[in-house]
Amino acid sequence: MGEPVSVTPRYIVDANGNQTDVVLTLEQFRELTKHQESSNAEKTESDRLASDLVRLGDPTGAEIFTYSTPRKIVRARAVLQGPRMVVLKGSIAALTSTNSMGASYRELRNKLIRDEVMKFDDHGYYVFTCNDSFSSSSAAASVAEGGSRDGFDSWQDSKGRTLRDLGHRRGD
Repeated sequence: MGEPVSVTPRYIVDANGNQTDVVLTLEQFRELTKHQESSNAEKTESDRLASDLVRLGDPTGAEIFTYSTPRKIVRARAVLQGPRMVVLKGSIAALTSTNSMGASYRELRNKLIRDEVMKFDDHGYYVFTCNDSFSSSSAAASVAEGGSRDGFDSWQDSKGRTLRDLGHRRGD
């Protein structure tokens, strides 16, 4: 298979200095794609967690929601538990955060990195090393994205419906 590729990303920034895109070599892109395909094997583990949550009486039926932004190579999977969002082990988070990220979410993201809940891997992005519960769907999406996101519009079920489409509201 070859040695892991060390990624030294270069960024394209907009007029405000916000990072909008990342530039990778073709070799780095292939390595990231290969790793992302291998993470599909971890789907079985997250499906097992969802089944466990159903057995424990989770009222949502532990449906798995996804949040992804290919441009920043974010691919997160989570289950909704009341107002909390549990991001599943193996979820991929953005390498960097933007200036638009709120201070409390930035502090939380930095803490998760320090505590190695989100760990930088050999492929050049952060991966959740364990399941982690967030106070809201927006907190989970913002931390994974490294920016500011409305969780009700970000997380989608297997049919592409957002939490908002499914009738979830703040405080649910």
